Amino acid sequence: MLTPELLAAFPAGEGREATVRVCSGCHALEIITQQRLGAGDWAQMVDMMAGRGAQGTDADFNAITAYLAKAFPAA
Repeated sequence: MLTPELLAAFPAGEGREATVRVCSGCHALEIITQQRLGAGDWAQMVDMMAGRGAQGTDADFNAITAYLAKAFPAA
């Protein structure tokens, strides 16, 4: 369930809506907020999820990858 507190864990920015919409179709969003990956690793993760059936357009997946790399970068 998308609560205001959980949504607040996702910084505002381009790709946020697509990330929440597409990723929550398969798993809990908390999984994302616990990850800190580099841009290449996020790209691999998004590609893997798309290959497993995540529902989105190429534009969605590109926006999600860019958003995750900026919002949840490697430490």
